[in-house]
Amino acid sequence: MTWAIGILCALVSLIPLFTSIQPLGADFIVWFFLAGLMTILGSTAVMVWVPLYLLDVRTA
Repeated sequence: MTWAIGILCALVSLIPLFTSIQPLGADFIVWFFLAGLMTILGSTAVMVWVPLYLLDVRTA
């Protein structure tokens, strides 16, 4: 879910990059930072979840 939010933030970051509109009053760099943070957190969650799932399947 956080990975999807990161992608959404990345898409929203394109608005202030190419126009003078600032969604929720935030500059491009704020949206870009949030996109990176959420994408990293989402990827980390997947990297932790997959081995735990495989371990659970193997030990069941």
